[in-house]
Amino acid sequence: IKSPKLKQLERLSLEMNELGKHVLTKFPDGTANTSLHFLNLRKNEIGRGCLDQWLQTGAFTPVKELNLGWNGIDDAGALRLSQSPTISKIERLILDSNSIGNKGAQALARSNHFKKLAGLHMRDNDFDQKGEDILLDMHVRILIQDHLKDGVLNLNERNLGNKGLTALARSARLKDVRSLSLRDNGLDFSGIMALANSDHVENLQELNLMNNALRSKGAVVLAESEKLKNLKTLNLENNGITQIGALALAGSKHLNTLERLNLSANDINEKGATHLSRTKCLKGLRVLKLMDVLATDAGAIALAQSTGLTGLEELYLNGNFITGKGVGAIIASPIAKTLKKLDLRRNKLGYEDQMALADSPLKKIESLRF
Repeated sequence: IKSPKLKQLERLSLEMNELGKHVLTKFPDGTANTSLHFLNLRKNEIGRGCLDQWLQTGAFTPVKELNLGWNGIDDAGALRLSQSPTISKIERLILDSNSIGNKGAQALARSNHFKKLAGLHMRDNDFDQKGEDILLDMHVRILIQDHLKDGVLNLNERNLGNKGLTALARSARLKDVRSLSLRDNGLDFSGIMALANSDHVENLQELNLMNNALRSKGAVVLAESEKLKNLKTLNLENNGITQIGALALAGSKHLNTLERLNLSANDINEKGATHLSRTKCLKGLRVLKLMDVLATDAGAIALAQSTGLTGLEELYLNGNFITGKGVGAIIASPIAKTLKKLDLRRNKLGYEDQMALADSPLKKIESLRF
């Protein structure tokens, strides 16, 4: 680690070498080689006493990824680790299968020295739900610190799960978030319930929940939330939502500020489209995306005849089962006067239907795709 002959050493794995049985009396003076970024000391019986010696040598100073799994480290060892300035460059710390309880978890979570930590792995330790919550709060704090910029928090594909989202919902830093993206995070209605009931989401204007598993129950939770009253954009694409979820959203008195709604790739079919067309609460909608929702002409006709969606400027219905009959209803409807963008690609349109679209009196249309 400190050898002048190994100045280019970047990765060092010393797993299962019983290093913890030996006192580090002969560890050389000087600083560790700055090139060393990865150090694996897994399964070496490094307990509290030996861990102190390792910290005192400065061996961890340049390390970005440190594996101390399976070393019998207890709360006192975790406390000592959290207090050492030599851990300031660590980005990924593995402490799996040790003996760390709630006190150790709390010490690590409160450390002022984890300035670059992005990942902390502590499976199979001795802390309970309280300790898990403390570590989840730490994880969320780090995520917000690293990814919040100008009111936008992008946490796509972070594998948060419901527990992680619940921890996020507890964070007062959510008050600083205007746009929150949680695409592909393995979420269902229970995680969304925590977010929807959070006291810190009053400033949230944009919420992206694409590619999760909220189902209709999750849509109902969002529809009934009094905390999301300032939401303007909601993306629920590909969440297994049915017509029941569409009905709940259409009737939500708390989402009346919505301007953009995406329900694409959900099985809401023409009945869901009909529920949306009858809304009395979503009159502010400007953009509605219903791509690949199994809608037929009945759904298109219902949308065309809607008295609650007369302010629509963009309507996306591509990937459905709409024929010339449904298209004709849209062309002749009140919403045709306000539409700027209309997308009907991948439907059941023949040549004559396409010609009718091309010749249609869509006064404000800027983009027409079919």
